[in-house]
Amino acid sequence: MAGTAPNRRGTGQLDPAGGSAVGRPLTARSVIASILLPLDRPELTGRSLVRCCELFGIAEGTTRVALSRMVARHELEQTDGRYRLTGPMLERQARQRAARWPKLRPWSGSWLVAVVVAERRGAAERATLRGVLRHHRMAELREGVWARPDNVDGMVMALAAPGAGTTVDPVVSARGTAAPVTGGMAAPGGEGAEGGELAITGERGSVIGHCLWLRAVPAADLGAPDDRGLARRLWDLDLWASQARSLLADLDRTLPRLQAEDTSALAPCFAVAAAAVRHVTADPLLPGELLPGRWPADELRSRYEMYEHAYGTLLASWLGGASPAGGTGADAGT
Repeated sequence: MAGTAPNRRGTGQLDPAGGSAVGRPLTARSVIASILLPLDRPELTGRSLVRCCELFGIAEGTTRVALSRMVARHELEQTDGRYRLTGPMLERQARQRAARWPKLRPWSGSWLVAVVVAERRGAAERATLRGVLRHHRMAELREGVWARPDNVDGMVMALAAPGAGTTVDPVVSARGTAAPVTGGMAAPGGEGAEGGELAITGERGSVIGHCLWLRAVPAADLGAPDDRGLARRLWDLDLWASQARSLLADLDRTLPRLQAEDTSALAPCFAVAAAAVRHVTADPLLPGELLPGRWPADELRSRYEMYEHAYGTLLASWLGGASPAGGTGADAGT
């Protein structure tokens, strides 16, 4: 077990033996969410969560403060010394699981286009709307114009659903920039960055009324790029694939340490898993017709599932069996 370290709000993720998975700083809240989110029964004792945070040099007092704040924000509920996800965090758990293996449908060739038409919006509302659109894997063609192939099953229903505009979490996009999107192991940002709870046009949830929604096809005869060209204009597919292959190498290199029950690997392997799941949630989910050859998204998803299971098994053993039955261990974050 890692010893206590200086009291600080967050600590940088560890570089796993020269690998590529160095992420943004972790906070106690990030680690707590990251440990609980993947569990079938998302609860642990306060002491177990303190021990997990100590792996990252986060002192017990800092963790206890974070637990109290999460209870006050109705992200956790506390009973008899055990903390369980609730409210927006529990909803986020369901979103993450759905995002890991999204449902796609055969592509008809049309694109879904959102043109922002709402006026008199504050900065917070603008940021939340952008986060919701990114969460649904839309990309910005120019300011206020967003597009993606219309191949994600249930996307329109999800956009119109209550809660669609709230609690949007930050991850790293395929272009390597911070983007509000759900999913991932390195969950909420900083102690002061709780995510959404912002209403969009006064109605919690629906973003439909903020945009003019169109289904369209590129007009190649008028000089527009073809479908593949438009996809490459919206997403840096070569970069995403390159980073995915690097992460696959990180997973392959560090998995044997988990399987060998090397508890010193818990912190660096957490960083590897966090980077992998963040990258998966930045997959643009394009139809096969628009992807380069040997697109590694499904391979990364499958390898991550194996890694998560090995991590969870080792973490439960390290906690002395404190992880609830059915839990898969560490994940968290789409």
